[in-house]
Amino acid sequence: MLERVTAHAVLRYLERVLHEPVQQWLADQPPMRECQKLALCCERAGLPADAVRLSMLTQPVINALNTKRSQKTTLVTENAVYVIDGRKIITVLAIGMRPKKKQKFKAHKSRQLAEV
Repeated sequence: MLERVTAHAVLRYLERVLHEPVQQWLADQPPMRECQKLALCCERAGLPADAVRLSMLTQPVINALNTKRSQKTTLVTENAVYVIDGRKIITVLAIGMRPKKKQKFKAHKSRQLAEV
């Protein structure tokens, strides 16, 4: 079950829910992969990554992960908003933040030629 929580989601949970200074910790670092960022931030926070993942997996979150959905969904809990895509938590938002939705474009109306 822990593998259903992405490294990006854990980083955002540390930053937005636990209020850790993730951006400051990563500011002076060279570019690195998400899993390396996670290891660095968890080390500085003094928390094992799996313990953070486990704290994210409350019963409502587990129930949402176990339902089969092909679309992105959001789950609002008392301390966070979880964005779930398929059967993985892909990011975490703080209460009050809204997930970005893709802009839907309207079909372009065809131009009609005026009769001469």
